[in-house]
Amino acid sequence: AIQYHWNNDGYKTFDEFLATLKQSRRKSIRQERKKVVKQNLKILRLTGDAIERKHWEAFYEFYLSTVDKKWGQAYFTREF
Repeated sequence: AIQYHWNNDGYKTFDEFLATLKQSRRKSIRQERKKVVKQNLKILRLTGDAIERKHWEAFYEFYLSTVDKKWGQAYFTREF
């Protein structure tokens, strides 16, 4: 598994950040971003009372799916 931690080192734009990378990595990132745009995904940030039971149910299902693919044992319960 790969985990990325990113800190903005003063980049004013995303392109400015990309310019610091090798050409192959820039191309890969641009292709990944195009795929996301083509899927017409919508990302919402929910906090507090805006988080409904259905959101927690979906979150837990995502968690279980990740456990099945990566770790094999779920530590958190639905109630957690």
